[in-house]
Amino acid sequence: MEKTAKPAPQAKSGVWDKTRKWLYKNRFYIYAFFIPFILMALTYGLFDVYPIGKWMGTNYENIPKRKSAHDGAVLVLDLNGQYVYYFEALRDAFWGKGSFFYNWSRNLSGEFMGIIGYYLASPFTLIVMLLPRKMLLESLLLMQLCKLGSVGVTFSYYLQHSKKMKPLNSLIFSTAFALCAYAVIQLMDPMWLDGLVLLPMIALGIEYLVDKKARANYIIPLALMFVANFYIGFMLAIFSVIYFLYYNFLGTEKENVPVKEHAFTALRFGYCSAIAGMCAAFMILPVYKALSLGKFEFSTPDYSVQLQFDSIDIISKLLPSSYDTVRNEGLPEIYCGTIAILLLPLFFMNQSISKRRKTGYALLLAVLFFSMYVKPIDMMWHGGQVPNWLPYRYSFIMSWVILCMGAECFEKLDGIRSNTVWGTFFGILLYLLVAEKVFKYENIEVLNGLWFTAGCVLCFSILITAYRETPNSKAIPIAVCVMLSGELLMSSFDTLKDIDKDVIYSMRSSYYNYVEAGRAAVDEMEANDPGLYRSEKVAKSAPLQRTVNDDIAFGLKGITHSSSVMNAKMIKTIGHLGYVSRGHYTRYEGNTPLTDSLLGIKYVLDTNNTAVSDLYEYQQSTVTTHADGKTTQIDRYINPYALPIGYMVSSDILNAKIDSNNPFENQNKLLSAMTGQDKQYFKRLDFTKEPRYNGIKLESAGDQTKYVADKTVNDWTIDYFVRAKSGDMVYVYFPATYEKKVNIWGGKWNENTSDYDYPTFINYFFEHEYYCITKLGRYEPGQEFSIRVTVANDYTYMADQFFYAFDEEEFKKDIALLHQNTWNINDNWSETKIEGTVTAAANQIFFTSIPNEPGWTVKVDGKKADIIDVADGFIGVELMPGEHTVSMSFFPAGLAPGILLAVAGIGLVVVFILIDKKKTFRTAGRTQKKEPVPAPAN
Repeated sequence: MEKTAKPAPQAKSGVWDKTRKWLYKNRFYIYAFFIPFILMALTYGLFDVYPIGKWMGTNYENIPKRKSAHDGAVLVLDLNGQYVYYFEALRDAFWGKGSFFYNWSRNLSGEFMGIIGYYLASPFTLIVMLLPRKMLLESLLLMQLCKLGSVGVTFSYYLQHSKKMKPLNSLIFSTAFALCAYAVIQLMDPMWLDGLVLLPMIALGIEYLVDKKARANYIIPLALMFVANFYIGFMLAIFSVIYFLYYNFLGTEKENVPVKEHAFTALRFGYCSAIAGMCAAFMILPVYKALSLGKFEFSTPDYSVQLQFDSIDIISKLLPSSYDTVRNEGLPEIYCGTIAILLLPLFFMNQSISKRRKTGYALLLAVLFFSMYVKPIDMMWHGGQVPNWLPYRYSFIMSWVILCMGAECFEKLDGIRSNTVWGTFFGILLYLLVAEKVFKYENIEVLNGLWFTAGCVLCFSILITAYRETPNSKAIPIAVCVMLSGELLMSSFDTLKDIDKDVIYSMRSSYYNYVEAGRAAVDEMEANDPGLYRSEKVAKSAPLQRTVNDDIAFGLKGITHSSSVMNAKMIKTIGHLGYVSRGHYTRYEGNTPLTDSLLGIKYVLDTNNTAVSDLYEYQQSTVTTHADGKTTQIDRYINPYALPIGYMVSSDILNAKIDSNNPFENQNKLLSAMTGQDKQYFKRLDFTKEPRYNGIKLESAGDQTKYVADKTVNDWTIDYFVRAKSGDMVYVYFPATYEKKVNIWGGKWNENTSDYDYPTFINYFFEHEYYCITKLGRYEPGQEFSIRVTVANDYTYMADQFFYAFDEEEFKKDIALLHQNTWNINDNWSETKIEGTVTAAANQIFFTSIPNEPGWTVKVDGKKADIIDVADGFIGVELMPGEHTVSMSFFPAGLAPGILLAVAGIGLVVVFILIDKKKTFRTAGRTQKKEPVPAPAN
């Protein structure tokens, strides 16, 4: 026997070799990630967003409204007014300074899981958590870029596995989806971008469910979507049903499927969807409980059939640089590259695509179009409500469907003829000419929009025609991708500039300096007084006013807060007490010493003593020097009358209703009920004469009076004349059902004219943050004073005019009674666990200024006690006379059963994975051809 040489032993591959092989194998997914990542980074650089704008040396003077170099940030609209602050609070919880379950900085405090699930639960949030706080805005930028990159990866994966698309070709469409108009615009609502990341995986999972009976591929991405964002998850759940119906009956390549198999497939889809919900129940149930506190009743739905736009106009939104507005009058954002405009009609003319799939995709587009076109259907996608700005929040699904059609057509160019491509091009050109002459869309420039589109479509027509002739070419797909990238870059940059004109981007320094100064002041306050109390800041003080969510960034335990996850009952009660209160937010304006004290607002931050009550005492100033050399001084004032979080009150509180349209009487009723004495702490002042009207006509409007401006005169004013009875502070409030802004001016007696001049602007009233109690000032006892109301618009409404003086001595006397039996909270309190002792007298109730929300448990002397809802939304507990240890703990409602359901759901998914793998192995064994046994060597 001839001996053969043994092969040389191969060296074991090291980690680097394995990594290199993995990188090479997955190189197209890496490209799919970094192409949109880099393109959007370049877009931000051109927009001079720090630090990319600095690296690129961008000239900020070319950007409208930009006042300094390299000071741009990603902060705009919701990201500026909500998300960035919620990320601050989540970072506190992540690093042990706060709680994931409860937050004391929102509307007197409230659960936090709802905000996490609605805004922050994306896995990408870890980027913001792990990077230093001083890089918060840069971490948001990185998070956005990573989300767009991930959109590219998942769509490339889908195209390669569903459409059997060449990896190189998939980059064209994955980049188009990652930088579609919706993705670029909704960088301001980064929570929604997870929907773009997971949509392709959910769709692929449905296809596997139908074709291969594989279940985990559908359950896992849908469950992740429910966790990442409950809101968009709800929309994708709706689309999952629609896509399942499409794919099961028209999309799959399986033919002549018996009815029985359709039924079993539908059953499989149903229970897999339910299991996905189970896996995410630990997030879904707490978020649902949180939304049920007010979001579901945020508006009264009107389901009357209305059309929301002219149907022809939606075609214009397929064009680049077609941003119009994020307000409700805006059209659906469906732009996803001009190549999609060309391939969409070609899809239906492609002979290589079956009529079933054409019919199915046409129905998908029709369902999505009519969902946006018909108002009641659109409302159902949004949970039964009309969105508050940012309409058509599911429009990215249409972009995805269009690109799926385009990708399938691109892979089957053998099914179309060259003259079909050029016929389509000239049809598009004809539309553009008509659009320029007839439609004249204000949001689309003729050069940058219409003719740029024509040029792009022309180039893509040439490339597609060439690729049809040479389908194995790699240079042509690369050229298509490069050209598309340039188009997307230009359109994205135009979109950012248009957004800036519409809703304005904030500057980096305006955020960092502001939060740095606020946190420094709060840290110093808490170091001086580490107890549990509430604190606020004067909203009208310019260095201390940025947005309605400032408290949560500073760490102030206060009233000021806005979110879609709100406690509607508490917001309404806060408004009835005279503070600013709108549908989804409250603000620390309209405060009085009485309400501040009862709600436990112990400290108030201000600058230059602009609006703090003169009953409060100055305590300390905090001066912060910023990186740019500027300084901010914040002064702290203490309210000596502030009560703690809990205290004993008269049992009369059980009958107190804080629901009048007169906030002064509501405050009278509340404190009277607490002390058990019927007193008037606010006393109404009388008019000395009838109001004086200049250029105003009075009309009856039910319970209100309508004050209509007479256009024949220049000034439309109402002068009120009131007499002070004491030297106490005087306040005013105008109740109205329909609000139209007015201006309030303070009068000064002029001896020369024997009349009042009105040189002092006091404040606005009505609309937004101006509908609240307004402080007028102090007057001598018996002095007549006057204020002027200027009708700023064509008319205004008022139901009454409330002028009240605050009886400070009576207030001080009775607030001292409440201080006698207060809750002495232990030093080891936390956001979700409070314990302390309190002494109760007969006929008293333990009152807390904590909003009554599901999740609180109260124990008295170690035994669980019943919670009583008192004074329209606060927690109260009945106590027997004597000293008691009262403890309160919070655990989010729905979280415990949610965890159990999640564990069960994950267990089922594991079982499905094992079963499906076993089936795959058996099928492979049955279908594998048996190889002949080789003959033994001689």
